[in-house]
Amino acid sequence: MIRSTANTTHLRCQLRLTLAFAGDQSVGATLVPIPNTIVKPYSADGTPIERSRESRPSPAPLVCAQAPAVAKPQPSPAGASCFKPTYLHAFPDRLFVMSTRAGIVTVAGRPNVGKSTLLNRVVGERLAITSHKPQSTRNRVVGIVTDATTQVVLLDTPGLLEPAYALQRSMRSEALRALADADVIVHVMDPVSGRGESLATAAGIAVGHTPRAPTLSVFNKSDTLSSAKREALRLACPDSLLVSARTGDGIPELLTRIRSILPESPFLYDAEDLSAQNMRLFAAEMIRETALEQLDDEVPYSVACEVEEYRELPSPVYIRVVLHVERESQKRILIGENGGRIKAIGTGARVKIESLVGAKVYLDLRVKVLANWRRDEGALARLGYSLSGNERSRNRKRDNSA
Repeated sequence: MIRSTANTTHLRCQLRLTLAFAGDQSVGATLVPIPNTIVKPYSADGTPIERSRESRPSPAPLVCAQAPAVAKPQPSPAGASCFKPTYLHAFPDRLFVMSTRAGIVTVAGRPNVGKSTLLNRVVGERLAITSHKPQSTRNRVVGIVTDATTQVVLLDTPGLLEPAYALQRSMRSEALRALADADVIVHVMDPVSGRGESLATAAGIAVGHTPRAPTLSVFNKSDTLSSAKREALRLACPDSLLVSARTGDGIPELLTRIRSILPESPFLYDAEDLSAQNMRLFAAEMIRETALEQLDDEVPYSVACEVEEYRELPSPVYIRVVLHVERESQKRILIGENGGRIKAIGTGARVKIESLVGAKVYLDLRVKVLANWRRDEGALARLGYSLSGNERSRNRKRDNSA
């Protein structure tokens, strides 16, 4: 779990009390409030799970000279499945009830439209790897942005493409699962085309199977357009937003739109969290990003990083990683003459990891051959990639017909 090091005093000074209920919750039943309990409807990786309750310490006593009476919580209307909690915020001179909004915002689009750069800009930290090479994102990356009343859980996803082999089918499955999980979808497009396309078209989704979540259409890289082209694009797509993830132009407006349509919900993560994922994943991604920067042709696409050990104590942080490639010739290129290439990759990656963890890092890199791993479902599962049941079924039919 990565947490913000920024000053969060303004969040900590708010005393939160979420009201949950126990006992019979059928329509007309008496609801018994349980103070100091927060309901978290999502697991640590952002996927919905059965609701669980996490006890929290009792808040400090509220001292308000002229605080109005707080209404008792009311039962849910007929047909509703649960009570929507509210938070009670205490300030020196008043007490009032304020609802919060939170949800999963999936950033989706075709390869190389700037989805990862957009997530990094919104979160304010380099969590997702970026590269001018397409298809650099292979799994979802989670970033969290929290203010006083809203929490945006951003999911960066692999580019939507027509897959050619098992790894790409896994990437497509990951993107489609993230779309299904979303409370809001940000469909990112490249403005060079000068026109928009529907999310269903980009994702190859049949009519009637489109995601349930509301979709915001966003043209990224607006800084590459002339003023005349930007105006023409606004006229052609009046409901779309123009942003630049590189410069930050249009990002505040995008966040305002997202927050306005998030569902009412308690926060899904602590207010200080920047991501729900662990440092092992980010270390592996930064090593792979550095390999993408320093290698050409097919070799960087054949690299997979597997963290075998991540140890924070004693200092420095020790990280042992195996870089898997598909062929012996790729292994020789990755190692380089007298180990020069793998040493350069390790040096570049170490600087990035140290910046994120805020500590010295010792990076121990090994290179191994895992033959044809991008087309081997067993190897993909070992490396943390997964295919949906439908994808596995289609793969077997494809193999049988070959």
